Amino acid sequence: MQLDGTINFAIYENGTEYYGMATLTDATRTNKTFAVNGAGIAGDVDIPVLGHRDALRTTIAFRTATADACHITEMRRHILDCRVAVEEYDATSGEMRVHPHKIIMEVLPISRSGGDISPSSPQAITEEFSVISRKYYIDDVLMEDYQPLNFVDIDANGVDNLAAVRTALGK
Repeated sequence: MQLDGTINFAIYENGTEYYGMATLTDATRTNKTFAVNGAGIAGDVDIPVLGHRDALRTTIAFRTATADACHITEMRRHILDCRVAVEEYDATSGEMRVHPHKIIMEVLPISRSGGDISPSSPQAITEEFSVISRKYYIDDVLMEDYQPLNFVDIDANGVDNLAAVRTALGK
């Protein structure tokens, strides 16, 4: 049995600037589908379209409005680097280890909530971003690389699911 949990994390922009006390909601990756129906099929079956997903979005919730929280919503491309320390406890061996996880996203700002301003409480502003590329690493090994604008979809096995599609399109 293996038990895992996040010890802590930090968010950087362009690999250098730390973005304060925040929480990150990672992008949900939902495959686009097309429905198959007709003779011999009882109803509809949704078939995922290879390498195509619904638009990816991520949110960052800051405890308060900081200069970093304001700069991150400048109308330009931002490269966010979220570094996570994940603790793994192996119940069989009794060993605890720390594994680095990293999410690198190119994002464009969509919205910013001003949060609630009241005495003795955090302002809690939330910012939402369109994710135009996302890479996920565990122990510095690439697990996912999704770049819809570049027609790239690499999975944890290193397979680029859109390579054959690019070839078929002459790209």
